[in-house]
Amino acid sequence: MTAPAPSPSPERGQTLAPCDLLLYGTAGIHGTVDGADSLAISDGKVLAAGSEASLRKEYLPAHTEDAQGLLGLPGFVD
Repeated sequence: MTAPAPSPSPERGQTLAPCDLLLYGTAGIHGTVDGADSLAISDGKVLAAGSEASLRKEYLPAHTEDAQGLLGLPGFVD
């Protein structure tokens, strides 16, 4: 994992939700709408999928990871 991401400047009155990891730059997230190239993850669960820019406006990640060229697929585990 990489070092913590720089804190974005939230809009006035907006508080960013914490997350453990922002995974960005994937080739696409299987099963999501077009343009979703990033995941916000906390406690091993996906909180949100979307564009990197939109997730950075909502979440303050403890760590970020560039997954450029990778494909995100769900893991079906019982």
